[in-house]
Amino acid sequence: LQDVHWSHGSFGYFATYSIGSLYAAQFFRTIETENPELGSIISKGDTLPVHAWLKQHIYPFGRYYLSEDLCKLATGEPLNPAHFIAYAKKKYSGIYK
Repeated sequence: LQDVHWSHGSFGYFATYSIGSLYAAQFFRTIETENPELGSIISKGDTLPVHAWLKQHIYPFGRYYLSEDLCKLATGEPLNPAHFIAYAKKKYSGIYK
């Protein structure tokens, strides 16, 4: 079995992984927009700007808003798969030409 959820029949969890990846890409793009030096900061091992953004925009509201409402509040737009597509193209375009 490739995943812990398979052993007890929780196949429905796979979709939540995909949705979480979409949200993560959109949140990260927003953080990058607000902090243009983020890439160089993270490359030095410093993830504090990401954590600070999450503490301000996501963590306090996680059980107060629905996910789609929180996404719009935090990023200024509804969940948009274009952010994940851009992330995936940037990450994998050099490998899969």
